[in-house]
Amino acid sequence: MELKYDIYTLNNAQGTGEKRQYVRIVQHEPMTEKQLQEKIQNRCSLTKGDVAAVLAELHDLMVEEFSLGHRFYIPEIGYFSMSASLEMPEENPDKKITGKEVRITGINFRPEGKLM
Repeated sequence: MELKYDIYTLNNAQGTGEKRQYVRIVQHEPMTEKQLQEKIQNRCSLTKGDVAAVLAELHDLMVEEFSLGHRFYIPEIGYFSMSASLEMPEENPDKKITGKEVRITGINFRPEGKLM
């Protein structure tokens, strides 16, 4: 697999004068839903409509499993899980933590080893 990347240099945040380099993968636009449906249709016996139905059902199953507090596993792809954080009021930071302070912040993804 050939990857395109850029190398960036940052000055050290602690002010020691050391420069640090990091790499960023150049990524292009993802495929559209229609392109995904067409590519899958061309590789197997599913039609674009079948693919659309499977993706819609996959979405619904993920929402259902997350609402039950479960992680979601897609074989040969990986695990999806909810991430959360606390939003404590500034005027009362020592307040007892309740569900009102918990916010869903996103979805974590841990890929299968084979995917990497």
